Amino acid sequence: MANSKGGFPVMLQSIAALGRSLQFKLSALVIVLLFSVSGVYLVSVMNASERYVAEAVQRLNRPLADSIAKVMQIDTLTGEVDAGRMKQVFDGAMVINPSIELYLVSLEGRVVAHAAPPDKMRRTAIALEPVTRFLGKTSALPVFGDDPRSLDAQKIFSAALLPNRDGSPYGYLYIILSGEDYTRAVAATREGFVFAVLVRTLIVSLFAAVIIGLFVIYFLTGDLRELTLFVRSIQGGDFSRRLAVSSKGDLAELAAAFNDMSGKVETSIAKLTSTDALRRELIANVSHDLRTPLASIEGYLETILMKENFLNESEREHYLQIILKNTRSLSRLVAALFELSKLEANQITVHAEAFSITELVQDILSGFRVQADGHGAVLTSRFDTDLPFVYGDISLIERVIRNLVDNAIRYGGHSGSGEGCNVLVLVSRPDDRHLRISVSDSGSGISEAELPYLFDRFYRSDTVRVKGRGGSGLGLTIAKKITELHGSDLTVRSREHQGTAFSFDLPVHIEAAL
Repeated sequence: MANSKGGFPVMLQSIAALGRSLQFKLSALVIVLLFSVSGVYLVSVMNASERYVAEAVQRLNRPLADSIAKVMQIDTLTGEVDAGRMKQVFDGAMVINPSIELYLVSLEGRVVAHAAPPDKMRRTAIALEPVTRFLGKTSALPVFGDDPRSLDAQKIFSAALLPNRDGSPYGYLYIILSGEDYTRAVAATREGFVFAVLVRTLIVSLFAAVIIGLFVIYFLTGDLRELTLFVRSIQGGDFSRRLAVSSKGDLAELAAAFNDMSGKVETSIAKLTSTDALRRELIANVSHDLRTPLASIEGYLETILMKENFLNESEREHYLQIILKNTRSLSRLVAALFELSKLEANQITVHAEAFSITELVQDILSGFRVQADGHGAVLTSRFDTDLPFVYGDISLIERVIRNLVDNAIRYGGHSGSGEGCNVLVLVSRPDDRHLRISVSDSGSGISEAELPYLFDRFYRSDTVRVKGRGGSGLGLTIAKKITELHGSDLTVRSREHQGTAFSFDLPVHIEAAL
């Protein structure tokens, strides 16, 4: 009993869900359309058949009025018809053919004589225009005229002109071919016929709707079912699936839009995942890079405090120098992080101006002479002739070149040999619109596997780790961001044991000004 109570609401929910489904709605629409078309077709066929029957009956009975008019007699003295004789003729004709009704009409259209009971007559006159058209034999059949027994009915008729003895027109013999008896018989027959046709039409339409509708709707909704499964897979978190819709048109465009959306969502999720991983790595690296100098500072400060009375001046100065070195390293790391965050947040404004890149390179190399000598590196520069000014932010470009030269001096030496390297800054003109700045070294190079990660934040190559030289791991990342602000790109070429080269382009002043 509990199951039956629980099953009824479930059944109602299933029926309601079916009623809301697109397949059910399309099926209902097809059935309604088929019934509507069948109804319109049935009405059209019945109207056409009625008109066809009316034309056939009128054409068949066209000479009927002429035949009856020949036996009608008009008084030669009074010019009137014999009423008794007239009624006999009318009654005889109506007995032979119960579907007709006969009337004698004057030249003005007034009904002069008839065989109908007095209470049946509704008109005392009829319009003669249809009669004239019928007698003229130029109008297409059927021609409908007034029914004296009705105020609004129009029926087919046969008519003939009645002449006097002298040949002058006397009036018209007007015969309704579909009288009241005929109309009642046809109406009764039509009800049965229409009912039978409607039943047959209903059965055929319903059968056709079920067979054709299900086939067509199954075909039409196939792509929709695929689309539903696709959306459900997205709902479940599977963004790798793609739609392959066989049809063309709106559904194909919708499928393409869903595929594009799914691809973008998948890419966004991958980026978010990568960003989250980078964030975790950033926190770990920052924590490590901050912890190391802070721990060193803390340790030496504690040593100074604990051994204040036992340290000589030389030891005290040595400890303070180490503390100062770590403090400066910490300050550089914080400054680099701050600068990178501003670059990534697009908070750095490029103050572009025209300047000489050759003079900037020479000034930068002059400032690195002492550091290069300390690492055994040889600094050289080479410029193409007649170089124009470039257009950019001189302070930002200086930062890029300084980072590249500093990296070349620090990490360009041959690993384990203690030897320095040759550092070359080359300024060339690859085309009329740009100058190319390249910073290369002749050191041990970087492995091909590490190149894709070289510009990632806090990434240190194996070369840096082997040489044991510090650095924030942010210099190349900052340099790349700055070149991107100038519409350029910092690229790297490197082969192990043959050196590394970084390069980027800047627009010449004339091109930028235009």
